[in-house]
Amino acid sequence: MKFGTSLALAAALFSNIAVAQDESSRRTLPPMPEIAAPVVAEGMDANTKRVADHAWSLFVRAWGTGEWEPFLALTTDDFQFHFPQGDFAGLHEGPDGKKQLMAWARYHQQAGNRIRSVLERATYGGDTAVFESAAESIPAGFYRNYEVIIFKVRGDRISALREYWNVLEPGADETGN
Repeated sequence: MKFGTSLALAAALFSNIAVAQDESSRRTLPPMPEIAAPVVAEGMDANTKRVADHAWSLFVRAWGTGEWEPFLALTTDDFQFHFPQGDFAGLHEGPDGKKQLMAWARYHQQAGNRIRSVLERATYGGDTAVFESAAESIPAGFYRNYEVIIFKVRGDRISALREYWNVLEPGADETGN
């Protein structure tokens, strides 16, 4: 057997062992959804910008004051709510989405969680607005993150809030993120 062949065989054997060990420690994730075609939202819609900007100002105010009702009043009954982790993690749609959003807001209100957000970029396309912000707990020190908040607009209301973030220092929270 040539050296190159035996080296390739050994590498394949050891890589299989490493993969088998790796897979035993991995968490199981649900299958990725199949999407026929991505939604492409082109051009800024004036109504989307107006409603989303108003919703953003109410959202930021709610985090600063704990008064969530003005923001919640702007949402549809068949709401889509996505949150990245914790008790409210996942995608919640329809009446359950609205229920989860309200429970999430009530939780933060009762816990006294306050956040100051600094908007870095807003992007609008079709019925969607994406707000990228730096956020920090009030008082500072408990939470600091870079967040992406996506609002979907229907008429004069918000029909979805999808939030994406992760802690700035990997491994800093109890879930290992």
